[in-house]
Amino acid sequence: MPLRNPKVTVMMPAYNTAKHIQASIESVLRQDYPSFELIIYDDGSQDETYSLAKKYAHDKRVRLIRSVKSRGASYARNQIIRHARGEYLAPHDSDDLMLGGKLKVQSWVLDQFKSVGLVFGNAIVINESRQKIIDISRPYYALSNGKQHRLEEGICSGTIPLGISHCSIMFRKFLAEQEGGYDVTINIAHDFDLLLRLWKRTTFYYVNRFSYIYKKRAGSLVMNSGACSNFHKKYVRKKLLCVSKMSREVLVLIHQQSVRLISDNVDYFNLLKKNLIRIFPILKKVGGNFKTEIVLNVLFTAQLDNISLLGADGAAIYQWHSQGIGYTFNFHRACVSIFINSRMKFKESHLYHAAFLYPLSQLFLKFYTTIVHASLVSTDKTGGTLIMGRDGAGKSTLTVPFVANGFRYYSDEHPILELRQDHVIGLGLANVIGVPPFSMKNNFMKMERLFNYDLATQKYRVDPRRLNKDALGKTCRVQRILFPVFQKDKKLTLNRLSTQQTWERLLKDDYSLACRQPKKPWTNHMKIMKTLSQTCQGIEVLYSPKDIWRLPDVIRSM
Repeated sequence: MPLRNPKVTVMMPAYNTAKHIQASIESVLRQDYPSFELIIYDDGSQDETYSLAKKYAHDKRVRLIRSVKSRGASYARNQIIRHARGEYLAPHDSDDLMLGGKLKVQSWVLDQFKSVGLVFGNAIVINESRQKIIDISRPYYALSNGKQHRLEEGICSGTIPLGISHCSIMFRKFLAEQEGGYDVTINIAHDFDLLLRLWKRTTFYYVNRFSYIYKKRAGSLVMNSGACSNFHKKYVRKKLLCVSKMSREVLVLIHQQSVRLISDNVDYFNLLKKNLIRIFPILKKVGGNFKTEIVLNVLFTAQLDNISLLGADGAAIYQWHSQGIGYTFNFHRACVSIFINSRMKFKESHLYHAAFLYPLSQLFLKFYTTIVHASLVSTDKTGGTLIMGRDGAGKSTLTVPFVANGFRYYSDEHPILELRQDHVIGLGLANVIGVPPFSMKNNFMKMERLFNYDLATQKYRVDPRRLNKDALGKTCRVQRILFPVFQKDKKLTLNRLSTQQTWERLLKDDYSLACRQPKKPWTNHMKIMKTLSQTCQGIEVLYSPKDIWRLPDVIRSM
């Protein structure tokens, strides 16, 4: 008779581990913790793994599940999560050994610290014959200079610690359920993928003690899943936008360019976190891997009248003031200092635009890259579609039905445009789509489950990755520009614009207004806008609420 309400579920997927599974099971059953269950999932083993595991079925703490067909480690672990009765989950592979005290200590941490969602420790790595210790695995922080910094016991902060052994962790079951469990499309490193997603959602706690012994061997469940992993495609090759915080600096990786922000103001960092999707940098070190590094120095206590017009190297600096925010641009060194008058009060949206996006758009000009105030979606057949809404035209309102109808999502507010030879490529500067409540009521009732109401902005917000997992990290050739105009109770009307009309509309964009200077590097922005107007079809869209869901099909058929 299995335990009714165990506190912890130990997750043991198994595949052809007849040589090791008995020792592994016994190491779990010897734990000095009274409230746990062990779920063993045999993933279609071809040896005696299942029959050996069945010998322990008499123990009320053991539950055994068998699959006829092997479907991989991530699928096996998801099945265990589905059957788990425990509040906490502790992964444990069928060829590893759990050390004494792991369940007792880690469950105590989760009981004591309600804000902590995951606790982890150290591991010992041995060879298959158990005769030699190969390595001592201790998690660490990766510093920007390539060095490592060991963790201190307690709550983790900054970037995600690297080197976390998956079977050294314990986490709350509901968090894994909210994240949809392990990603079955990833064969190798699916465990680290889950860690990355949990890191965004909860707090990690490090216990500086050894929790298990890992046997390094060939033929394990993960290694049999294939040598090629979608993990590399998902995080590394796509060169997604990333944000990692270390001390008073924030590193933002935007495709092939990195932006380093330096500030003494914690509120500014929190503001970026609210507006940007955070996917932490992994596997690639900051340094020579990127084309260039842009530096933004954000100073909240400086007075605007103390801004120097010359840099230390004598390079000319462009200076601009607006509403209590001042900038000095040094295009030679690709850096900007942002001086914010501490006596001024700003709305979050203005601060995000004025102290991040506007100066960033200026620095991008040096590399024939710019930011526009628009939405960007695309399909393989129709190419990229820019939605250049201004003055309440409804970019957010129109973006959701496009993505819901199979268009890839790049940005609801600030896509990046890059000039490549004779055409313009669109890239995403990912943010979270925000839809006003009245729009939800009128148009989006069937998608309400994807939205959460944000009290701070008084909008419904949705993570775009929940709408279309194939959206981020892509690039597209921009082929169409929509200029929407909202007209209540009017029929859907599409008016094609000439090249000149499209050019004039583009120059009315928020960031374009700041770039209309006759000298370099602003001329790069004008070349991008000119190419855009010459190679894309400009369309004025007159629409009403009842037309919103029709528009994606109309655009797709053009």
